[in-house]
Amino acid sequence: MGSGIANPLQDLLHDRWAGDDFFARRASGADPVLVTGDFNAGETNPAFQQLLEAPEVALFDTFRSLHPAAREVGTFNGFEGTTRGEKIDAVLASEAWKILAAEIVRAARQGRYPSDHFPVTATLTLR
Repeated sequence: MGSGIANPLQDLLHDRWAGDDFFARRASGADPVLVTGDFNAGETNPAFQQLLEAPEVALFDTFRSLHPAAREVGTFNGFEGTTRGEKIDAVLASEAWKILAAEIVRAARQGRYPSDHFPVTATLTLR
């Protein structure tokens, strides 16, 4: 089992209880599936890609589906508002969902940020 410190997503994907059948034991391809969170792994990280390419349930990044060419999408801001870095937060959805909207919320109040990550939101409806 991994340490959960350096890359929790990668550890999850390699733990015995998760492995290749993680989704197969939890959902079929027809089930509506949403996976959200701070993945501590960028979009090109092999562990994140493995999550998107799981054969049992096809998932897609809702933000990238609507904004495929967006740049400066870093979601870790360290309470400073920077957009440099990778997008490590995501709302992932299966094909059962239609995306109505998806955004990275960069709001601040008086120059202060409520979190060290920008929230990633998605508005979805079942097809």
